[in-house]
Amino acid sequence: VVSTQSTVLAGIPAHKTKVSFEDLKSGPGLAFIAITDAISEMSVGPLWSVLFFFMLFLLGLDSQFGMLESLLTSLKDEVSFLNKIRKEYVSGGICLVLCLLAVPMSFRGGLYIVDLLDNWSLSYPLLIIAFIEITVVAWVYGVNRFCSDIRNMIGYAPSVYFKACLDVCLSVCNRRPHLIRNRVVHFGGISALRQ
Repeated sequence: VVSTQSTVLAGIPAHKTKVSFEDLKSGPGLAFIAITDAISEMSVGPLWSVLFFFMLFLLGLDSQFGMLESLLTSLKDEVSFLNKIRKEYVSGGICLVLCLLAVPMSFRGGLYIVDLLDNWSLSYPLLIIAFIEITVVAWVYGVNRFCSDIRNMIGYAPSVYFKACLDVCLSVCNRRPHLIRNRVVHFGGISALRQ
């Protein structure tokens, strides 16, 4: 719903200026220029602008909570002395460091830094990490052990539907047949996957 509304709001200034819809670009220009122009044309524009920017604030805050918690959990798992410090202090320290790292993005060339981070450092590494995780679960760890770990974590076994979807998805994504995967050959103290 929000995406549809954003598209309609972005189309209003494009229609008025006779710019084709394909020439509109996404990113900060859409949120802070095109949509704000459309909102200013609406009745009760100040109310809609306050609601729109409050929505953007809440979206950013929600994203920050998720990123901060994942970073905090990873750091506390790897760096043992952080477990002795209160969680609020560690979270505050992480927020302070991230705030200092974000300062260059508020200068004149900040949009270029944001564009570099958005297009190159955030999308491709996430795709590569996800592919590596799928490969490790499918080829090395195995679906049965993965589902057994899920059962140990949440207290009940995943449904047969979940297991079947996971098995089919992992097999298709890795183009490795289910029958070949996880057949380990033991010989003379050496273990290897049989091809």
